[in-house]
Amino acid sequence: MNLLDIYSAIQSRAFNEWDTAVAPLIFDNQKSEVTLPFARATFIPVNAEQIELGTNGKDRIDNILTIDVFTAIGIGIGIGTELLNQALLIFPRNQKITTVDGKVITFSTPNPRQGGDDGRGAYRQTVDFPWFVYTL
Repeated sequence: MNLLDIYSAIQSRAFNEWDTAVAPLIFDNQKSEVTLPFARATFIPVNAEQIELGTNGKDRIDNILTIDVFTAIGIGIGIGTELLNQALLIFPRNQKITTVDGKVITFSTPNPRQGGDDGRGAYRQTVDFPWFVYTL
């Protein structure tokens, strides 16, 4: 299993499909000098499960891609919701992405979460995109 190939395939789709005219999209640990509004994507490991017996058997990796959208406080949820809708179009339920080594990443049903003040002068809205991949 090569997590870098898996994450790179997801990042590639995000960067190729994201409309940066409205707001930039950054992934965790990427240096950027962004101002509001912007979107941040984070990979959250969830579970790894052995599916087949033996040392060379198939495993299932479950993760979540979280996209947080940050906008100015007091302007309403319009811009943030527009950005979240963009993310929902990029990673819909049953979206499949193939890695360079042929593994198929499958996205499950997205989970929007409640928005709120992030404590640093921005309003944050979030959607979680669960996904899984089988490895050999």
